[in-house]
Amino acid sequence: MDSPLAVRPTDRLETDSRLRLWGAGMGLAFTLAVFLSAALLFVVEPMFGKLVLPLLGGSPAVWITCMLFFQGALLLGYLYAHLAPRWLGVRRHAALHIVLLLVCVLLLPLGVAETHGAFRFEHPNLWLLWVLALSLGAPFVLLSSTGPLLQVWFSNTSHPEAHNPYFLYAASNAGSLLALLSYPFLIEPGIPLKGQAALWSLGYLVLVALVAVAAVYRTRRASIGEAAAVVHPSWPRIGARTVLRWVMLAFVPSSFFLALTTYVTTDVAAVPLLWVVPLVLYLLSFTMVFARRPIIAHVVLVRWQPVGLIALAVIDFWGPSGSSPWLLPLHLIVFLVTALVCHGELVATKPPAARLTEFYLCIAVGGLLGGVFNALIAPALFDSVLEYSLTLLAACAVRPWLSSRSTPHRIGWDLGLIAFACVLLVATRVGIGDRPALVPAVIASAVVAMICLRMSRNPTRFALAISAVVIAGLVLGATRSGVLLKERNFFGVREVQEDARNQMRILMHGTTKHGGQSTDPARRREPPSYHNRQGPLGDVFHALPSSAGRRVAVIGLGTGAMAAYAGAGEEWVFYEIDPDIARVARDARYFTYLQDTPARVEVILGDGRLALAQARDRSYDLIFIDAFSSDAIPTHLLTLEALSVYRSKLSEKGVLVLHLSNRYLDLEPVLGRLVEATGVAGLIRVNTGRTRDLLEFGGDPSIWAALASRASFLGSLRDDKRWRPLRVREGVGLWTDDFSNIVSVFRWP
Repeated sequence: MDSPLAVRPTDRLETDSRLRLWGAGMGLAFTLAVFLSAALLFVVEPMFGKLVLPLLGGSPAVWITCMLFFQGALLLGYLYAHLAPRWLGVRRHAALHIVLLLVCVLLLPLGVAETHGAFRFEHPNLWLLWVLALSLGAPFVLLSSTGPLLQVWFSNTSHPEAHNPYFLYAASNAGSLLALLSYPFLIEPGIPLKGQAALWSLGYLVLVALVAVAAVYRTRRASIGEAAAVVHPSWPRIGARTVLRWVMLAFVPSSFFLALTTYVTTDVAAVPLLWVVPLVLYLLSFTMVFARRPIIAHVVLVRWQPVGLIALAVIDFWGPSGSSPWLLPLHLIVFLVTALVCHGELVATKPPAARLTEFYLCIAVGGLLGGVFNALIAPALFDSVLEYSLTLLAACAVRPWLSSRSTPHRIGWDLGLIAFACVLLVATRVGIGDRPALVPAVIASAVVAMICLRMSRNPTRFALAISAVVIAGLVLGATRSGVLLKERNFFGVREVQEDARNQMRILMHGTTKHGGQSTDPARRREPPSYHNRQGPLGDVFHALPSSAGRRVAVIGLGTGAMAAYAGAGEEWVFYEIDPDIARVARDARYFTYLQDTPARVEVILGDGRLALAQARDRSYDLIFIDAFSSDAIPTHLLTLEALSVYRSKLSEKGVLVLHLSNRYLDLEPVLGRLVEATGVAGLIRVNTGRTRDLLEFGGDPSIWAALASRASFLGSLRDDKRWRPLRVREGVGLWTDDFSNIVSVFRWP
């Protein structure tokens, strides 16, 4: 007879089966919770960025500042995940965490907190950070802490993988990537912002339930015969040198991706589609390096990274004459390789689970420092996007060593060689302007690149070599003639250039021209560029000539060139969000349109749409939308609600004129849908050819549209064959404050 204490084989099999099911259920619960928390975290970033974008005129810096907030909140979340379990114990803290998650349910659905006052435009960075903290701070911090917390919980179970919970970090990155890729292509085009907020709230409630299930699994780990939780062996404290290297390895990709985002959104448009591209690559690098089997060997990436860094340094030296949107794939590839190298070094030195939260804390600190440098320090210190070049130097410096340290005399020889090559490179361009001696310049660039590549095995020498190229670029910039003013603020980099040969003064914003004025006294009052009299804008004023008592509103000041069309007895009001642009336009050393006009002119600072909404109804006979963020009109100025504001401020026979020129977006179908939805009359002239008359008067191709409640109010534009009705296109829906789809109007190469 069997002893009553004996374990029968069937009981053992049943217990093993239950243990396997229990382990599988535990792993699934933790994985789903980590995955969903990351997805919610990274969906809310572009969603909330889009919500606050109109509050500051659609500036690309809005997204950079948002990223600073997100990185700061992430650091707070990681700090909370690091300290709270140590102070309270894992069991008590698990209960507290669930309670805090439930408290944040009271804040749903998410929305932008209302704040008022001039502080928004005097200190836009700080104002935006305050709004984000009020609107999103608590739930974002808790969400950001959930991933590392669940890894801590999991490492305190007896699951077979408890000693290595980093697979949950891979699940977190997968959730982040899926969310970011889904937003511009699925969520933004198909779901209005209110629907997005509601869907996000539902996902948050599901997450709370999953976290509760994970907590139950952790607390009941021994209830069916499992062994006690794994006790991690003591691990020596992490040294200051290791901590500093972790922080730097996290700082470089963070700063690189933010600088690259500034480049992309400045030249194209400040829209979530373009925000998420560098961020997706940033997260993809984490996913790739934390995978159990790396897709690309780390040593291969380390060896090829210098080629890309050298190429970007030389391109940066050449500036606008050597840079082009077609080179964007190169920038993205080099960034991804650099992120893989830095994050690969992090993985190679990651600590055991006992030090997991300290490791993540260092990563968060590095990420936040990258945000602080790019969003706050760089705009205050530099008059150009110099942080991009400095990030390249940092990427060179944190590379792993591939050779032994060189002797001092050899270092001196190499540095002398690179200095001589850079002097040669500068010599090929000084005094030649935008038309350098091509063959010598290309040869000098190739020599510089080869010397830099020769020094790339040693990170210190490599950083010094690339710094020589950066310094050469700065020297070249300092010797460039014709730059009357160069400065930078939250809204971007602006430059006033003088073209002596063509007798023209030009205002540049990044790489986009924002108007100009002739320095020839005889032509000083003749507006060139997009505002020239031979173009569509000239047609508008020919059809609607000036008259005493007419009131005109213009959203977007630029050089003030529109004032050249103003007549005596008229009243013109310009709405401008950038106070420095207003200062430049008023300064007669640069542009004189506002001083020369016989009309009464007023400049009101603030976002054009919001400020115009404060004006009396029916107070303007003409409203012009001539505002640009990056290369295109901001999205929030092209919605149904925006059109309603414009129409309410127009007189009965008033006309609305919109400037739609840009390089990458086809905005005619968007305006066509608005015309179709409201029943107003609309005409457009697409003037993209460079005619002799246009070139003679310094004009640029441009696209303008005119809208009125009746076609008869558009005057002679109705009979001008160059003006035609606005077209719509299948796939381009009606844009509202709650919905816009930039993918549908993007001009894909």
